[in-house]
Amino acid sequence: MRCTSKMMAIGLAACTMTALASAASAQVVDVDVKDSSFAPMDVGIAVNDTVRWTWSGIFPHSTTSAGGFAESWDSGIQSTGATFDYTFTAPGIYPYYCIIHGFDNGDGTVSGMSGHVSVFGTSTLELLGPVPGTAGKSNKFSAGNAPGNATVYFVYAFSTGSTPVPGCGGVTLDLRGPTLFATEKADANGFATFSVNVPNAAAGRTIYFQAVTTANCDVSNVVKNTF
Repeated sequence: MRCTSKMMAIGLAACTMTALASAASAQVVDVDVKDSSFAPMDVGIAVNDTVRWTWSGIFPHSTTSAGGFAESWDSGIQSTGATFDYTFTAPGIYPYYCIIHGFDNGDGTVSGMSGHVSVFGTSTLELLGPVPGTAGKSNKFSAGNAPGNATVYFVYAFSTGSTPVPGCGGVTLDLRGPTLFATEKADANGFATFSVNVPNAAAGRTIYFQAVTTANCDVSNVVKNTF
């Protein structure tokens, strides 16, 4: 809701409360910068949350975003005891790396000392990916807002449609003839992530992806990607 000076007092109060609630719900998630890795390598957060990197190793490192994404950051090279904060405002999966010990491969992937931040924009089960969305490469998928420690099933299909979810009366996937391609256990915060090699044979094909958890019979958004 956009607040203006012409709004009634009750409207202004509502705007103020909305802003306060948003600020109060934002979280800071910690990542430890060790001597050869980021710990954890993968984090899942909500829009407007902040990731705080803290240098604990004895060697200098950076946290630097891969190029070509909506979010961009670079801590510069830092040493033991340093911290760097970055607040994410756009949903997506963001690869990053250390400019000394890692690599931006220039194709939406990173290697060496590297990690990923998955940013979710809703409060329901949400699917992100694939990143980089290219055939012949390892592609990253993430799901957020699942029940804590629940099993998340990832499926794909070549067209949309309607398919009942077994054990969830009346709940359907929005895909026709879905195929299960991954099963991951969410962490305590409901975050699940994995990487899968997409074969070269998928090049030029449009594929639809969706996630589902039977713990609460929730289905995610559909992601469409042409490899």
